[in-house]
Amino acid sequence: TFERDPACHRYIQPLLFFKGFQAVQAYRLGHWLWTQGRRDFAYFIQMRMSEIFSVDIHPAAQVGKGIMIDHAHSIVIGETAVVGDNVQLGADVHIGPLAVIGSGTTIGNGVVVHPNVVVGEDVAIGDGCLLYPNVTIGRGCRIGRHVILHPGAVIGSDGFGFAPDGKRFHKIPHTGIVQIDDDVEVGANVTIDRATFGRTWIQRGVKIDNLVQVAHNVTVGEDSILVAQV
Repeated sequence: TFERDPACHRYIQPLLFFKGFQAVQAYRLGHWLWTQGRRDFAYFIQMRMSEIFSVDIHPAAQVGKGIMIDHAHSIVIGETAVVGDNVQLGADVHIGPLAVIGSGTTIGNGVVVHPNVVVGEDVAIGDGCLLYPNVTIGRGCRIGRHVILHPGAVIGSDGFGFAPDGKRFHKIPHTGIVQIDDDVEVGANVTIDRATFGRTWIQRGVKIDNLVQVAHNVTVGEDSILVAQV
């Protein structure tokens, strides 16, 4: 918290005044009690944490080290959710059952992560995004503000790239990212491949229908519409 929050000027501030930090410590106690089989006491800690801090983290949830909850308010992390190390959450973030948030990821204010969503490491998700069930976002991708990803969308899968040597095909590494700008809507079961290098770029205001595949290193211009099965 001291290293990442510009409003934190002294080490003692989170201990005394930052309810996000305090809520995480209450969760740590409740999680330890849960693992020791003292579940009623763990539920009591969860209840009081929700009442006092407006942060509701189930004691069975797996939350890694270094998590930072900025302006903690109306945070919900479900029982079977997994949150990696050094994750940063904004206010009013909901992480549903069986969702996985990779280490180093930043999630903005008002983001809803539905069940079974998988977010890779070092992803950035802007304010007001809605991730429906079974969405996958690959490592390092950048998602803007007010983006809607419908069920089954895959953002940042490897592009289809192979090099022949005369006998067989060798996979070409794809080390780039997908960047999705603000106010984009991506339909169900859409796949947007990560770039070989650089970025696959979906610019502001794009609307993509269901069952569309966007290949690696493609740029889709602002306010474009892609219809189904393109």
